[in-house]
Amino acid sequence: MIIVVRLKWFQRIIVELVMLKNSIANKWIGISLIFFAAFYLLTVSMNVSLRDYNDDAFYLSAFESGNFFNFLSHQYQTWSGRVLIDALMISTIGYSYFWLFGIPASLLLLSYSCCKMASSKPTLALMSLFVVLFAAMPVQVINDSVFWVTGFYNYLLPVAISFYVFSVFLSNEKSFFQRVLSIALAFYISYMEQAALCFLVAMVVAFTFKRDCITKFSVLLFVIILVNFIICIKSPGSEQRLYLETWNRLPQFKYYNVFIKFSLGLDKLNELVMYVVNIPLIILCILLSYYRLSFGKLSASVKFSVVFSMVYAVIQLTRLLSPAINSHFFFNIGDISGDTYFTLYKYLSYALFTMLITCIVTIMLDLIHFDNSFFTPVIAFILGTMSVVVLGFSPTVFISGFRVDFVFEVMCAFMGVFMLKKIIY
Repeated sequence: MIIVVRLKWFQRIIVELVMLKNSIANKWIGISLIFFAAFYLLTVSMNVSLRDYNDDAFYLSAFESGNFFNFLSHQYQTWSGRVLIDALMISTIGYSYFWLFGIPASLLLLSYSCCKMASSKPTLALMSLFVVLFAAMPVQVINDSVFWVTGFYNYLLPVAISFYVFSVFLSNEKSFFQRVLSIALAFYISYMEQAALCFLVAMVVAFTFKRDCITKFSVLLFVIILVNFIICIKSPGSEQRLYLETWNRLPQFKYYNVFIKFSLGLDKLNELVMYVVNIPLIILCILLSYYRLSFGKLSASVKFSVVFSMVYAVIQLTRLLSPAINSHFFFNIGDISGDTYFTLYKYLSYALFTMLITCIVTIMLDLIHFDNSFFTPVIAFILGTMSVVVLGFSPTVFISGFRVDFVFEVMCAFMGVFMLKKIIY
């Protein structure tokens, strides 16, 4: 109860600050945000280069060989169904200006699209806020999705395109050019499995609860993405890779049932939420808690959810100031294994992780009673969570690194902008 009272005291201070939104100081804050966003985009462009090993070197050699169709055919038959992504990569990776311009341009497109869905009129300040939240992603995620050229083609670009196309679909855009462009771009989305799956589920939800979204344009989008998504995951290369990776990485994987695979996916998400200082998620917890305290009575479950979310945020921020605790308790146990299976801290980590996810969803569902627009962040959070959990159905779940958490992080940044728009504007 004391914590809730103090949170309300903190809320009153924030309200007084927000009241100054038209002041000169806030104008300078807006200018500073825009300057930071521009500086960050420039920094990204200046610090990206091809790595002389692994995928960058592999695709660069394919570019230099000139055997375009032979390479694509071999990849499709033996390793990957991402035929359009591979096609774009091997035809442009040797031109540095393409990805040096494409990476910041994709980030701008992503920020515009997210802000368009959060606010019908995205402003430079709001887009800059998104860039700030994006830049605050865990370094482990951003290094392999933005500062890695191959990661740009496989993660940043398709995710940015998917958000843009979905913003066109959701706003029921009448522009002929934007519709034709969206249909063309839909083919590329289909070959990034996480983005395509989230897009399809989001469209099904929209079709179910917003019947006016069902148009010839939206149905065509859905069919294009669904058909090409199936082509991607059922390609001979994808089947071959599943077989090889199962034996190389996790031989017992083929004997796992759905529950075990689902648990592996949760373990992957637990790694991101509990072991890494996740600034976008921390900010989301703080903003959700603050906003819910700003109106209406709180039920017991909502009070607990607000307090728990704030405690999580405080503990994680403390880790930034005191890195020494990162190697203790439940902060750095690693993937579940024979060494950690019977460790109390491992299951304490799972318990806290489950409680946090439940608390965030509880607050957002409660906010729907006051504002129906909160249905959007609820779906975004569920989709972000799903994008990581489905990795449990792949034998490479534990060797994929943090880049596969990129969609979840973008969803957190989007929800952060959504909340800031609600609070400030």
